[in-house]
Amino acid sequence: MPPEPFWEVHDALELQLSSPPASDVATTLAVAVSFEAACPQRPSRLWRNKGLWVPEGQRAEITTAALDASNLLASIPSPQRPEHDVLFQITQFPTRGQLLVSEEPLHAGRPHFLQSELAAGQLAYAHGGGGTQQDGFRFRAHLQGPAGASVSGPQTSEAFAITVRDVTERPPRPQASTPLRLTRGSRAPVSRAQLSVVDPDSAPAEIEYEVQRAPLNGFLSLAGASPGPVTRFTQADVDAGRLAFVANGSSVAGIVQLSASDGAGPPVPMSLAVDVLPSAIEVQLRAPLEVPQALGRSSLSRQQLRAYRLTQGPRFGQLLVAGQPAATFSQLQVDQGEVVFAFTNFSSSHDHFSILALARGANASATVNVTVRALLRVGVGGPWPQGATLCLDSTVLDAGELANRTGSVPRFRLLAGPRHGRVVRVPRARTEPRDSQLVDQFTQQDLEDGRLGLEVGRPEGQSSSPTGDSLTLELWAEGVPPAVASLDFDTEPYDAARPYSVALLSLPEPAPTEARKPESSTPTGEPGPFASSPVPTAASGGFLGFLEANMFSVIIPVCLVLLLLALILPLLFYLRKRNKTGKHDVQVLTAKPRDGLASDTETFRKVEPGQAIPLTAVPSQGPPPGGQPDPELLQFCRTPNPALKNGQYWV
Repeated sequence: MPPEPFWEVHDALELQLSSPPASDVATTLAVAVSFEAACPQRPSRLWRNKGLWVPEGQRAEITTAALDASNLLASIPSPQRPEHDVLFQITQFPTRGQLLVSEEPLHAGRPHFLQSELAAGQLAYAHGGGGTQQDGFRFRAHLQGPAGASVSGPQTSEAFAITVRDVTERPPRPQASTPLRLTRGSRAPVSRAQLSVVDPDSAPAEIEYEVQRAPLNGFLSLAGASPGPVTRFTQADVDAGRLAFVANGSSVAGIVQLSASDGAGPPVPMSLAVDVLPSAIEVQLRAPLEVPQALGRSSLSRQQLRAYRLTQGPRFGQLLVAGQPAATFSQLQVDQGEVVFAFTNFSSSHDHFSILALARGANASATVNVTVRALLRVGVGGPWPQGATLCLDSTVLDAGELANRTGSVPRFRLLAGPRHGRVVRVPRARTEPRDSQLVDQFTQQDLEDGRLGLEVGRPEGQSSSPTGDSLTLELWAEGVPPAVASLDFDTEPYDAARPYSVALLSLPEPAPTEARKPESSTPTGEPGPFASSPVPTAASGGFLGFLEANMFSVIIPVCLVLLLLALILPLLFYLRKRNKTGKHDVQVLTAKPRDGLASDTETFRKVEPGQAIPLTAVPSQGPPPGGQPDPELLQFCRTPNPALKNGQYWV
């Protein structure tokens, strides 16, 4: 039941129907709880109608703990409730007393009172004396609108019981009891040590117990009655050993809420503590305790522990309860997240400690394993080509967040290399040796600078399907414990038409053929040397990676070639132009004249008589443009070389 009054509420049950091999079906069962429906276990339709106990000849207030119709008001929307009230119309007055509202008795001229007057404590009953006979009154409750107007809504007609008790009658007094302990699934009798009252005015058979609230770990059963739970029994049943508790629930402590009454006075509340012990305790370790690397501590939860006393402490850390070192803690502290494991020695990536779980007579031991979860981002993104050298950079392994949190440069240590391949250092400057250097330690800065490469080898045998491989690394940083991480990847034969997600520093060598010498082939499973050919255009990522890794090796030769072209092209152009302008239809002298004497040879080309060259008369077209021919040219063609003087020579 909800704690607040209501007239009607709605709830739902989510069910899953399963009947293999058919698929499961989920359904929802809607439930409506309303005071409008009749209930055999609850005859009253009001929020409370428990009756009143009053001493003989005395008066007692009728409060909302005994009579309450606020659930009728709950049927009205909340904004309109202050304007409404519940009217109790008296249909039958008490016969051995009278009702008072603000010290004024109710009578036929004023046969009603309001819920607001009841809530204010203004309603009382005064007994007139003359015996302890039962009394009461009947009423009809319905809603009342503003200014006393009657409105439609829920209404009910009921009776309010008033029990008059003898003033000399002493109520039963509960005795101190011991908790009832039994194992789960068993049955234990309830004796006077658990339930007992002192009432010299009543016999044990006259003292009646009523169960107000049953626990979740079992129920009370009465021998000779139905095997199910009972709600009413007497002190005589307890004394005779006919009452027992059946533990069919969980192995937890529970409380049975009871009330005891001798019939002459109001019920006295009582309780019975029941402690159901587990038949066998077990500490369930569902998963290892993972400690984030950047924090160095983590709270324990039910994922690691169920039921704790520390029997063997950790070597590289300590257990903290509420921030303080402790060797004992409870399940409640575990559930509230107060139990924390913290690393104090940052030299190991794992630890363990042993505990002893105690649970009301049973115990069990277990060991909790602690591992550090690496703060590392790993990105693979598809198979990698076999026989190639890949660039290991921050896109593959990135501990930048760990560096930001610790203010240091994270370091990596290679614990287990790949089965088919190796990690090498990539030379960047021309002065560095071109031979690949094996690497077993590197830093985050090396990854960001692209100084590392992974030579992926070819596994034995020819297979086109991807082959799995991995790298196991240990990540270190200042002020935090180390952590072990793994880089898992798949390899496949190289495909030039496929783009790869990583930069390729070198391409795989062609597979060796029978015509090649055995010593010239690369051993199976070993990566090939750096390829001299450029990265194929199909792998755009590999081409950019190759340029980035060999920037100076590419730019310097290209610059030299461009410089040579810039020098050679103008020279060729000049020579070709001079050849075109310097050639004439004259015969160059084969020998220079000696001592300045003119040569007897002619400067014009001779025509052999035997050559049959047709001659055509060309009419004169006048002088060439610009007047007469160039005299210097005619002199060069017809004038013999001048004689040399003493001390002169031809150049």
